[in-house]
Amino acid sequence: MMALAAFWATILGFGLLHAADPARLPFAFSAKSARWWPRALRLGAATALAGALALFSSGSGWAEGILITSAAAIFVASLFVVLAPIASRFIWAMVAVSPAALALFSLLEGLHGR
Repeated sequence: MMALAAFWATILGFGLLHAADPARLPFAFSAKSARWWPRALRLGAATALAGALALFSSGSGWAEGILITSAAAIFVASLFVVLAPIASRFIWAMVAVSPAALALFSLLEGLHGR
């Protein structure tokens, strides 16, 4: 369950990083109205990816966690690059669902660990 939670954290992190550029968003957003927007999203992306690393590393060592997190980030980045031009709503729906999925799989791991 932690691997699934970490995967959803990777999706959230890359989605936030992708959203830091307002031109990539599926809706109109004026970056002039909020200069903090890109910085906050990049900080959130770094936090989510660090959380993914911590979740992947919880069941194994740090070296394996770094390798798995890197592979997951490459997979999610490829998913964004391939599907964003074709099905952008699907990609952004995955990003929108990712916090709930992350919490759900973390909770299930906590309940399963009892």
